Amino acid sequence: MKGELLILKTLLILIRCNDYVPFVSPILTMYPCLNTRDIVVWYDTTLPPKDRNQYYLYINRMFPARVAIETKFNAHVSITMNIRTGNNTFTPEVLREGVASTHTYRTTNPGLISYGYKVKGTVPGKVPYLTSLTSNKVELCTQPNVGFLDAYTANTVDSETRLDCGRRKVAHTELIFNGEQTKPGDWPWHAALYKFDYPNNKYVCGGTLLSSHFVLTGTNILR
Repeated sequence: MKGELLILKTLLILIRCNDYVPFVSPILTMYPCLNTRDIVVWYDTTLPPKDRNQYYLYINRMFPARVAIETKFNAHVSITMNIRTGNNTFTPEVLREGVASTHTYRTTNPGLISYGYKVKGTVPGKVPYLTSLTSNKVELCTQPNVGFLDAYTANTVDSETRLDCGRRKVAHTELIFNGEQTKPGDWPWHAALYKFDYPNNKYVCGGTLLSSHFVLTGTNILR
């Protein structure tokens, strides 16, 4: 009887193992430079679409006691630098926004220092890619892997620069005279104000849409 119970227990374990799904980490490890694996990117795939233009950039190599590191990107970024020391403490330093950053660091024991950055694009939907990383003017990223996150950021906000922001996209630009009918899309921010005078609606004036509930117009119109 004891032997039969052991066999049954083994069968139950095998059935459960067949239904097992391996755990997959949402953090991707990628390399922004084709020529080296000393420069590593950690990317979180669980971020909401508006935040998918950020990642962590780490440099895994020894540096001299005094080092000047310069990073360049193909888009404007906001960078926070984290310096980890031997006692596992982190010193954050917010660098200025732009397409490049330079900082100098001095230490008596460079073996206990590792460099890391939190890189975030300043334009929604625009992923900033590393194009250069130098240490004391020596280029470490000779082959930038621009676009290596494109497959994971396809659902972010449209990164295309909109030159027509605030302008209607229709070709004709003539104004409206004598109450002529406009075409759909002519004035997407324009609202028409009517006064209801049974059985007709009388056009009074126009206004500017501020939101789905508010319209800006002149006070004399409402008198």
